[in-house]
Amino acid sequence: MFSRVGLRLAVLNAVVFAVILVAISGVLYLFTKERLYEKVDHTLQVNAQMMLHGPKYPFAHWPLRQAQLHFASTQPHFGQLPTVIIVWSATHQVIFQQPANTFSASGLHAIASALSERHPYNESVQGHDFRILNVGISAQDAAFLPRGGTVQIIRNIDDQTRELHALLVLILFSISAGLLAAIAAGWFLAQRALVPIRESWEKQQRFVSDASHELRTPLAVVKAQAQLLLRHPDHTVRQEASGISAIDKEARRMNQLVEDLLTLARADSNQLELSLEAVDVSEMLAGIEDLFQVLCVQKGLHITFDIEPHVVLLGDEKRLHQLVWILLDNALKYTPEGGRINVLCRRTETAVELSVSDTGVGIAKADLPYIFDRFYRGDKARSTEGTGLGLAIGKWIVDTHHGKLTVQSEVNQGTTMLVYFQVGKRFMPDEH
Repeated sequence: MFSRVGLRLAVLNAVVFAVILVAISGVLYLFTKERLYEKVDHTLQVNAQMMLHGPKYPFAHWPLRQAQLHFASTQPHFGQLPTVIIVWSATHQVIFQQPANTFSASGLHAIASALSERHPYNESVQGHDFRILNVGISAQDAAFLPRGGTVQIIRNIDDQTRELHALLVLILFSISAGLLAAIAAGWFLAQRALVPIRESWEKQQRFVSDASHELRTPLAVVKAQAQLLLRHPDHTVRQEASGISAIDKEARRMNQLVEDLLTLARADSNQLELSLEAVDVSEMLAGIEDLFQVLCVQKGLHITFDIEPHVVLLGDEKRLHQLVWILLDNALKYTPEGGRINVLCRRTETAVELSVSDTGVGIAKADLPYIFDRFYRGDKARSTEGTGLGLAIGKWIVDTHHGKLTVQSEVNQGTTMLVYFQVGKRFMPDEH
């Protein structure tokens, strides 16, 4: 699937680049052509004006004048012709040509095909290219030029044609090379662009697989216990208390898993928004302290809270409470009997700092980069309980508050979760 998408992206990039390259090359070619022909057209216009409005030669005897010019002219090589002037009668008969006999009968026939054209145009004659300007003879010019005729100014443009041909070849070569480079670059960029998409897709597939696996176990337990209950419909609730308790436990586990999945799904789609308000973190931690003191006593742990008074942060109280609960719950689950948990909260000049330290089983260095991934469980000792989504949700909460969550841990030495919320206008309340 991704190969086809990459190919399509590469082709699309190449097409866009080719269109841009062709457009730029076309503009360059047309601009060069216009500049080259502009000089030639200026020469044609000057010669036409000199012919029409220059000294009035006595053209009363056209054949005699033409013969004199014929004998007086030295005809150069046809491909190196200077400006050629031809005067045509109203019936398209050649009256005057200088240099004389420049064009053969077939050549004259070719250049006479567009005598009515009044804009400069190109014509190929006898293997050479010419720029031609036709000027109609008006009534005031009839005194020395044939009434209704045409003065034709012709100039050889072989040099200009060669330059344009060389430019065209260079442009075509550049487009071809650029297109090949665009395809290669497009394929490379497409593969680079697909890397995060492929990773996201793989994470999603893994996420769905893990979620299915996590739900399968409690569902199997609920199904099995329900079937056992149905085998003894005459039993009392007290007799089936263990089975009912197992169903209740797994149902709560599934409910927590579904809640966590919904939280992450809504976070991914940006459907969860923070309800920002001034939160007294010290007061919030004091409320949590009483509950966790009881839980730690039940498990044989010692917990201390070192809380600086009146630490206030602009944030979402519900999400911050959830974050603290996740960190403390992890410390409680993975700290063996007789261990210690310490909670520290203080405000510095630049940040609000919150840390939860324990003397539990710790995390292997190889697992540290992945502990915030969903459903990731490296050490089997850390996968006995929970859904594997707590730290992923905690990381999201910290990120949405523009904070930073780091972990320091050693196997069998304990773990410290450090949270920093930077002091700023957005995430700190007004001091007034």
